[in-house]
Amino acid sequence: MGKYNRDQNCWSRGEVSDARLHQHSGPQHAFGGWEKVSNGDGSYWMRETH
Repeated sequence: MGKYNRDQNCWSRGEVSDARLHQHSGPQHAFGGWEKVSNGDGSYWMRETH
């Protein structure tokens, strides 16, 4: 589990699939109704797409 600690600040490993962890940020990479948004410091948050 250690290798994931740097990449996720607010989600436990069990809540995020591998596909979601490796999803690229930006609307062009959105899937499943969610877009990954970078905070610019290595952390991310998810924004629902419409």
